[in-house]
Amino acid sequence: MKPTDHSIFGIVLAAGASQRMGEPKALLATASGKTLLEIQCNMLAESGCRRVAVVVGADAGTIRKALPALSAELIVNSEWEKGQFSSLVAGIRNALSAGACGAIILPVDAIGIPTEVVTALIETALRNPHLEAVVPEYEGKKGHPVYLSKSFCEALAALDPGQDSARLDAQLKAACNVMGLPVNSPSVVRNINTMDDWKRFSSQT
Repeated sequence: MKPTDHSIFGIVLAAGASQRMGEPKALLATASGKTLLEIQCNMLAESGCRRVAVVVGADAGTIRKALPALSAELIVNSEWEKGQFSSLVAGIRNALSAGACGAIILPVDAIGIPTEVVTALIETALRNPHLEAVVPEYEGKKGHPVYLSKSFCEALAALDPGQDSARLDAQLKAACNVMGLPVNSPSVVRNINTMDDWKRFSSQT
């Protein structure tokens, strides 16, 4: 059963230009017609996230027009060209202002994540409130999505995006209370960068 008594939000990062893909990753569609962004938002909601938001940037207008009924708030990062960290900050600032006690951060191209993985991240965070972050691991490799506590989100939001350490991986490495959560799904260490990657995934969806 998914946890429900919490205010952990889900944040999908979908602000990049998808240059290698040639079209917005968020709008890639399976044979059933579901877009990748819809799949990711539904997965986070079904996993137990209290609320789901999507950070968009390069293709904000295209995504908004293509998915007018998307069951998630769209947050426009006007500084998306500064990199993914700027989108992370835009998402967590929005979540904090809405009363989130933590956040699940999911890059839109981290495909095939089972609901069970996100539910396990949430449950682990709720059982261990001292943790700053929970990171899924498959065969010793760290992956996505990650859980970030409220205090960790606040620290990230206060960073100067221009400094070298303004990267999530660097901040996780420097944090004291980060837990690696072993999972059985290789999807946590997989993402898509090319159309061939997408075709392999969508053919199984």
